[in-house]
Amino acid sequence: MHVAVYAALPQLRNRPGKILLCLSISVLVAQGSFLAGSEWTQGTRLCFGTAVTSHLFHLAAFFWMNALAIDVHRTFRSSGRPRSDSSAFLKYSLYGSVGPAVIVLTAGLVEYFQPTSQWSPSYGTPFCWINRPWALGTYFIVPVFLLLLVNAVLFGLTAASIHMTDKQVQLARKEQQQRLYLYAKLAVVFGLTWVFGFAAAFTNIQWMWYPFIIFCGLQGAFIFVSFTCKRSVSRLLKEAITGRKARGRRPDSSNLASTRTSMLTSSTTPTSSIRGSSKKDARLSTTIQSREVTPLIKRSSVPAAV
Repeated sequence: MHVAVYAALPQLRNRPGKILLCLSISVLVAQGSFLAGSEWTQGTRLCFGTAVTSHLFHLAAFFWMNALAIDVHRTFRSSGRPRSDSSAFLKYSLYGSVGPAVIVLTAGLVEYFQPTSQWSPSYGTPFCWINRPWALGTYFIVPVFLLLLVNAVLFGLTAASIHMTDKQVQLARKEQQQRLYLYAKLAVVFGLTWVFGFAAAFTNIQWMWYPFIIFCGLQGAFIFVSFTCKRSVSRLLKEAITGRKARGRRPDSSNLASTRTSMLTSSTTPTSSIRGSSKKDARLSTTIQSREVTPLIKRSSVPAAV
C-alpha cells in the first residue's frame, strides 16, 4: 500500500520520499523472498536464487535506512543552503545499491571458489538463506550492526543539534524535527527486529523468535502508518481520485457589476473634484485681487493735505 501510494502521488517524490520509497521496496522484496524460500525445495537453484535475493534486499533495506539517517543529518547541518535533489538522490542510489551488491558478490565468489569453507554462505543448502554461522556473521550481522551503530550516532547528533539551536530556528524546522523522530522510530524498529533475531540464532532461545517474527512482519505496517496515514497524504489522494482541487470562490455577476460600477465612479470623481476646485480657486483669486485694488482707489481719491 505504501509503495502504491507513493507511486501514485508525484507530490511525495522529493528526496526523502524517494529514499523512503526505495526502503519500502527493499523491505517488501526481502520479506517476500524470505517467506517464499520456505516453500521451495532445499538445495535447488530456485532456493539458491531466493537466498541470494533475500540476502541482497535485506542488506539494501539497512543501507537505505542509513541513507535516510545521513540525509536528515546533512539537512540539519546545511544551514539553509539549497542542495540539488537529483544529484543527492543519485549518490544515495549508488550507495544503497552498490554497497549490498559488493557484500553479496563477495559472499558468492567465496562460495564459488571455496564451497566447503566456513566463510562460504552455502546459499540454499539446506535452507534458502545463509547457512553457515561464520558467513552469516561476516556478510550480514557485522554490516547490519555497523549500519545500526552509524544510524544511532547520526540521529543522536541531529537531535543534539536541534536542542542547541534557538527557538526561532526550531519553529522553522518543526516539520523536519517530526520527520527526524519518525525516522528514529523506524530505525529502532529495524534494530530491535534483528537484535531479537541475532539473539535467537546464537543463543538457541526459542521464545526470542516470536518477537523477531512479529517485528519483522510489522515493519511494512509501521512505514505505512507513520508516513502514509496522514491528513496531507489523504488530501492528495482525494484530489488525485476526484480530479479536483480546493480553489477560491469565483466572483459572481453581481460582484462583477458592483466592482465595475465602483471603478467607473472612482474614475469620474477626480474630474468633478478637479473642476470644482478650479472654480473655487478662480473665485478666491478674484476676491484677493479686489481686496488689493480697493485700498489703492481709496488712497487716490483722498485730496492731498496742503
